[in-house]
Amino acid sequence: MENQPAIGGVPLLTVDTLAELLQVSPQTIYYWVNRHHYQVKIRGTDGMWVTKVFDTKGEAKAFQNHTNCFKQDGGSVTSSANRITLDEYFQDWFRTIEHQASPGWRKCQRNFYGDYIKPILGHRKMKSITPVMVSEVLKEMIGQKKAEQTQLHIYFLMRKMFKDAIELYQMMHFNPVARTMKPKVPLIEARHLSLSQMIVLLSHVKDAEYGTAIWLQLYAGLRYGEVAALNWSDVDLERGTITVRRAFSKQDSWAKGTRIIKDYPKGLPKNKITFGRAAW
Repeated sequence: MENQPAIGGVPLLTVDTLAELLQVSPQTIYYWVNRHHYQVKIRGTDGMWVTKVFDTKGEAKAFQNHTNCFKQDGGSVTSSANRITLDEYFQDWFRTIEHQASPGWRKCQRNFYGDYIKPILGHRKMKSITPVMVSEVLKEMIGQKKAEQTQLHIYFLMRKMFKDAIELYQMMHFNPVARTMKPKVPLIEARHLSLSQMIVLLSHVKDAEYGTAIWLQLYAGLRYGEVAALNWSDVDLERGTITVRRAFSKQDSWAKGTRIIKDYPKGLPKNKITFGRAAW
């Protein structure tokens, strides 16, 4: 124990010294706290100590062995979740996942977090957040009479944030956003125009500038964004086909402040629609 630190000539018992006395690796310290608890201290991959207390000796040893194996396999072990707040984590997480969402949805994520999640959880340390605290966010939304679909968006946003804290950042081992918290959104059958209603609509827009667009939506079942993104090169009059290759994105255009056309609508390379001769 050479060069052991001391105060007033009295040696200090450091973690490394304790490891030497216990004849264990200075990267892992395992000791009995009291008659009811056992504590494990493991040197994290960031150089900081990760401390966890268990009720039984077996649980403490199991955690120690599992964590050490995880480190040896190249995993990240850190106590950063004990130090940073959810608000600090969100700022970094939001930049990291930039490529995973469209500009429109990212703007919604930022607004959802700032309006609903941050006021309740933003100031709390990541590791201290429990399912009960998460449920307070959802309860507050119910109290404000927010739509079920909005509640569902907030639920998925929180679950995604903590899922990435576990899998991407490896700073947590437990997701406080439980599956049982998922808001139940009632299924509402889509309302469609009857044949007589479609005939009335087509007669009304027959000579209008947008009449052809309405006809395409009714006849081919195209969405507004798909019709808005069509070019003449997508139309084959000889074969009687229209190929849908792209779609106008209203949400992304709103977020970017300019007209945004996205390729491959509905996740498909293209959607070819064939019209009968009567349609021409």
